[in-house]
Amino acid sequence: MVTFSSSGPQPSYKFIATSQGSECGQQLFAPYAELAHLSGETYVSTVPWILRPGLKADAVINALPAQGTSKRITYLNLRYELRLFWFIKTTVDVLNISKNAPSYALPWDGAPGGVYSLSSTSLTGPNIKWGAFFKLSLSGNMTGEFSFVPTVSALDISSTAPASLTTTYVGGLSPTYPSTAGDFIAQDRISSSTSSRYNIEHIRFTDRNSQ
Repeated sequence: MVTFSSSGPQPSYKFIATSQGSECGQQLFAPYAELAHLSGETYVSTVPWILRPGLKADAVINALPAQGTSKRITYLNLRYELRLFWFIKTTVDVLNISKNAPSYALPWDGAPGGVYSLSSTSLTGPNIKWGAFFKLSLSGNMTGEFSFVPTVSALDISSTAPASLTTTYVGGLSPTYPSTAGDFIAQDRISSSTSSRYNIEHIRFTDRNSQ
């Protein structure tokens, strides 16, 4: 699908956009859903009743929040923990990094559209412990998939608004949220009761609404 800017050369043929972006899909999750959360811990000590040093880590990824709000979407924390005589604990941050989403952003990643699947990614890590002397563990959880090519990008829809992200487009032109092309051809629903069949894996971007 090619979109010409208004200032560029204009084609002499009629432009019809066809989409492979699962435009009839269903919303995957609410804005600011937790996409992934990883936690890890390790310590080793020959005299844990006196001194036990260790490391702990947390990494969190959230979906984009609702438009108009700025919330933390990525977070990485690595901290050093020192225990003395079981009851004295000191913790020092080695890394503490976070990033907020801009307030103007739309919640693209939970919208209907072509998805990227995370279900095959294993989060099962080691979980080894030997009393108070040694521990190594890693655990986490992850959402099944997120939208890689949202509906409005797949169909070159304007305007891009919260409502247009979740509108169903079947059978052609939408008078409420039209394509910038003269018309577009939308695929029919896949006959299935599971939402995963509506949101097909698809990794191609269209230029107007994507970077």
